[in-house]
Amino acid sequence: MYRGFAVVDADTHVNEPADLWQRYMPERYAERAPKVVDLERGQAWVFDDERVTVTSLVNVAGQSPTTWQAVAPDGFRGLRPGGWDPKSRMADMDIDRVDVHVLFPSYALLMARAQADSKAGVDRDFHLAFVQAYNNWLSDFCSVAPDRLIGVAIVPMTGIDDAIAEVERARSLPGLRGVAPFTWPSGAEAPTAADEPFWSLLEDLDLPLNVHIGFGEAGSADPDLMRDPDMMARLVSMAVINRERTASSMMPILSEFILGGILERHPRMRLAIIETGVGWIPFWCEQTDDNFLRHRFWTRCDLPLMPSEYWRRQCMATFQVDNYGVKNRDAMGAHTMCWTSDYPHSGADWPNSYRTIASQLGDVPDHDVELIVGGNVKRLYGLGA
Repeated sequence: MYRGFAVVDADTHVNEPADLWQRYMPERYAERAPKVVDLERGQAWVFDDERVTVTSLVNVAGQSPTTWQAVAPDGFRGLRPGGWDPKSRMADMDIDRVDVHVLFPSYALLMARAQADSKAGVDRDFHLAFVQAYNNWLSDFCSVAPDRLIGVAIVPMTGIDDAIAEVERARSLPGLRGVAPFTWPSGAEAPTAADEPFWSLLEDLDLPLNVHIGFGEAGSADPDLMRDPDMMARLVSMAVINRERTASSMMPILSEFILGGILERHPRMRLAIIETGVGWIPFWCEQTDDNFLRHRFWTRCDLPLMPSEYWRRQCMATFQVDNYGVKNRDAMGAHTMCWTSDYPHSGADWPNSYRTIASQLGDVPDHDVELIVGGNVKRLYGLGA
């Protein structure tokens, strides 16, 4: 609680347990399913010819930044169990004075991208089983405390029909309240008419769409670097890491949703952009409105509303530390802003999220505080009062 308001953390992560895909994929994939193996230094996920290093950066909650390392020297053995154990997770939430966590993946994205980018081409049946296994496990995780653990399902990258089928299936799984695709639903590099049934489905199922960092992006954890622990430790730079928080991948995606008319054609769709902050949004809205007014005729961008109005009507964004955004909240709408901790990733201030919230919202009126620390997320996922 903060000022008597429930704190709903809009962006936290699970660390997929080492045996997730071994336990949840069909038996015919027992040999191929991702598993964690010991390396000379640390551990890695392996499947087929792929390898994804276990990094401590996805689980450094409570540790001093002076101790962080790109590679987890002891692998899973040195990480907080709150990443994968729901009871340990809730104990950490209580320590942090946070009431509800919305849950996104850590390694599933990297492994899904590796499958999609395989030189041999994506194995459709394997990929679908991989995605379904994660969503089934996440549902079981959330079922331990469905009022406190809110799951966001991932979506396969094998075409629009598979994406629609898995979203329909995931909607029936307990605890899953939203979806997070890794790419445009059809698999194309830009939205196409083939995506339209997917957006309509989200409206019909009342499921919010979450875009985490971007489409086809792994953020600071580049898949090629993740293959080699030594290379990763040498080459992950501040410039790479900084891409996550500066919305460099999100701005063009938001432009497609609004200027491309997706939100106009689907007015009941709710769009949440995750882990890219909010301070850039007033600038984006101002510039986009200006560009729209100047160029709408020759580009035939015939929208009945201003771009900024679509933002205020259908969009939300999350932030961890964004004093500039908080100070300029009226320019984007406090009803579009959601605080997050990023637990247990390196953006987290656990166990002192209360202090982080207070440092940014100390002078903010109660009405806006209630929206930012929980009310908006409740509305996004239909969590009720």
